[in-house]
Parts: sequence; structure tokens; C-alpha cells
Amino acid sequence: MTRRLRAGPLAKTRADGTRRPPKAMTVAPAIKQAISWLLLQETFDLVGASRHANISVERLRDEINRPHTRKFLRDLRRAQIESACVKNPAVLAAIRDGSKNDMARVQAIRTSEAMRQSALEEDRGASARAIFPGLVIQIGGAARIEVQQPQRLGAARTITEAGAVDPALLEGEATEVILGGAKVAATPK
Repeated sequence: MTRRLRAGPLAKTRADGTRRPPKAMTVAPAIKQAISWLLLQETFDLVGASRHANISVERLRDEINRPHTRKFLRDLRRAQIESACVKNPAVLAAIRDGSKNDMARVQAIRTSEAMRQSALEEDRGASARAIFPGLVIQIGGAARIEVQQPQRLGAARTITEAGAVDPALLEGEATEVILGGAKVAATPK
């Protein structure tokens, strides 16, 4: 009796016939060492990192382009940024309390408030921001569409066709009228 294997990432089966999930990809220790060295440098130097880890530049470049290595790089970078930002609240409090520069104090307060707000959002968890499948129907007033018409001066007259003559101009009430960019002045009587 031959067992038929299914195609896909869960193709491997155990002896009892159950499927097992694929193995998680691991990053080689030499690549971890090179990435750790890269994150401590001011410039992105693949040659120096490959020398530090005793691997070829081509292998390091190929490994960095792999998804699991990129995830490791992002996680390590995120941890590095978090460790650098741990003392920010204390430094902001020192600036707020002891600075003679009022603008720096105001900015420190604003930044502290923004950090507090982002911490509250993180504490709320992913369930508050989770996106669920389906259709959302919002019942409320219909959206109003308003057409903004240009406002005219109260005393301005409207001439509806090109070349029309304003009767007020002929009667002498207006001194000049602008028609299509050209000024038409009233003739004295």
C-alpha cells in the first residue's frame, strides 16, 4: 500500500499518517554575528560584517535577502531602538523640569504626551484594532454634498451673454464695467 503525499508546505507526514507543520527557518550563527555587527556600525558595510563573521560577502548578501533573516534583522533593530528609547521619559522629564529654554520645555511636554498616548494604544492590545471580515453598515444621515458657488458682491451686476451692454452703464449709474477682462467706461452725457 503506497501512501499518497499532498503537495504544499504541509506535505510531510508522520509515521501515523498525520501531517506536521513545516520547520521554522533558523538563522545561522555566523549570519547572526554579522547582522549584530552591522547594527552597531554607523554605515552599512557588508564587507566588514562578512570579515567579522568569517563568511563570504556573497553568502551574507544572499542570506540577508531571505525572509527569515530579514525578520531577524528587523527584530534585532526593533530591540536596539527600544533599548535606546528606555531612558527617553526620564530625559524628557529632566528637560521639562530644568531647562531654561521654554521652547524645549514645551516640546518635551508634547513629546511626553505623545509617548503616553502611544503606550496607552499599545496596552489596549491588538483586539481593539483588529479588523474583522464582513460588511459594516453605518446608519446615519446621508452625506450632504454642497456645491460652493462663488460669492458676488451685493451691488455687482451680472451680464449673462458676451457683448451685452449693461443698461446701468448707459443710464449713467455706473462709471465703469469690466467685461471679459476689458474695462468699459461710461461716456459722459
